Amino acid sequence: MIVLIGIGIAVLIGLVIYFSWLAEKKRREALSQLATRMGLAYYPVDPLGIPALLAGIPMFCRGHSRLARNVLRGTVRSRDLILFDFKYTTTETRTDSKGRTSTRQVDHWFSACVHPLECPLPYLLIRPEGFFDKVADFFGFEDIDFESDEFSRKFRVKSDDRKFAYDVCHPRMMEWLLANRGWHLELVSGYLVVTAGERTWTPEEFTSAIDFALTFFDQIPQFVWKERLAR
Repeated sequence: MIVLIGIGIAVLIGLVIYFSWLAEKKRREALSQLATRMGLAYYPVDPLGIPALLAGIPMFCRGHSRLARNVLRGTVRSRDLILFDFKYTTTETRTDSKGRTSTRQVDHWFSACVHPLECPLPYLLIRPEGFFDKVADFFGFEDIDFESDEFSRKFRVKSDDRKFAYDVCHPRMMEWLLANRGWHLELVSGYLVVTAGERTWTPEEFTSAIDFALTFFDQIPQFVWKERLAR
């Protein structure tokens, strides 16, 4: 009986591994087809050394054993873009009811769209407001508020240049962001980084991320670029 149970468990694990491999294979094929349609190059294995390339950006410095895969690279509407899945690993420690501790390695995956900036811009973070943000507000941690109460309630905005944040988040931009909630964007260390929190995207969401990133730049007023280029 014990042997049969062991065989059953082994078969179940094998099926899980197989179907996971099959799902990833289909995803790679879909991303390759997407890249072809959009005139992008697709690499199942990272050819750029993305963890080192983006080492100055905090979200890509978490944990250890960092790597990227499913990399799409090229130019869309005259802007250079790199999209990829990113993994980092953390060590979790657990204590059982008898006080015994154990550790395990946990992999974290998320997708990102990265665009090198044309000129230096101040740091800017715009993302949906979460529960812990409301807790932070209660304890007095600063968040930039705007004339739109709805936008201020639903989005977390931080910048080291408040004027720049207000120039970028004009009424039309705020209306567009409210209609496209779920995306996180950050101008940091010479890049625009778009994610959807800590999760990987479907192939369709890769397309949506590209459109979101490019539309965001299209809506930044021209005077903002002129001011920055003149410095």
